[in-house]
Amino acid sequence: MRRPSQSEVRAAKRRVRERMEVEPARNVPAAQIGRWTLVHRFGVMGKVLPAAEWAAVQARELLARHGVVTHASLDGEVGAWDWGVIYPELQRLEMRGEVRRGYFVEGLAGVQFALPEVVERLRESGGGSTAEGEAAVLMNGCDPACLYGASVENGPITAAGEALAFARLPSTWLTLERGLPSLLIEDNGARLTTMQGGIEGSVVRALRSWVAHVGTFASRVQVTHWNGAPVLNGPGQPLLEAVGFYRDYPGMSWESRSASIP
Repeated sequence: MRRPSQSEVRAAKRRVRERMEVEPARNVPAAQIGRWTLVHRFGVMGKVLPAAEWAAVQARELLARHGVVTHASLDGEVGAWDWGVIYPELQRLEMRGEVRRGYFVEGLAGVQFALPEVVERLRESGGGSTAEGEAAVLMNGCDPACLYGASVENGPITAAGEALAFARLPSTWLTLERGLPSLLIEDNGARLTTMQGGIEGSVVRALRSWVAHVGTFASRVQVTHWNGAPVLNGPGQPLLEAVGFYRDYPGMSWESRSASIP
C-alpha cells in the first residue's frame, strides 16, 4: 500500500477543513453551529409545545412540587416561568375541580392554589404542634422539592444567628417539621446545625429520622461539629447520645445494629 505524499495529506486536510467550515453553515441553522449545541430534533427534544400547553405543564409541576402554589413559588425557579401565563391555567384547573383556591397557609401573600389531597392533609394537621414520637421529614439537598438552599430574606435562622444556606449536594440533608427546617446535616453527617428557637424534642426527632435513613446504606457515621463548634462536651452531645451515638474522638459516632452483629 503506497504511503500518501505530503502534498496529498495537505490536500486531504484542506478538504476536511473546508467541509467543516462550509457544510454546517449551509445545512444547519446558525443557532446550532458550534462544538456543543442542543439538537432540536423531535426524537431528542420531543414535540415543541404551544404556549398554552407549556403553561399547563408548568402549573401541574408547581402543584406537585409545592403543594400550595402562589406567585412566590416562582422565586426559586430557574428559566421561563411567567406567573401571568401560569395563573390562568391554575384558574382553569380550579373551574374543572382539579385544584382548589383559598387561604391555606398563613404568611403566604396573594392567591393560593392547592390540590384537593393537599388541602385534606392540611386539615388533618390541624395547626397544632408536632406530636411526640412523630418522625420529621428528611430531604436531600439535591431534591427539587426542597425549597431551601440559598439564603432568602426573612428565611430560617440557624442557632448561630446566621441565615440558613447550604450547598445542594448529595452529602447534605435537611429535616423539616411542618415544613420548617429543624436540622441541617452536612458532609455526610460530620457537621450538624440546628435552627434558632428549636426545641430539644424536635432535634431528637430529626436525628432519629436521619439515622433511620442512614442505617439503610451506611454502617457508621461520625459527627464532629455541632453548630460550628466541636461536638464533644457541647450541647449537642446529650442529644446525640439519646439516639444511640457514643463518644468516639474526635466526635460522636453511631453504628447500625446490623453492623454490630458478627
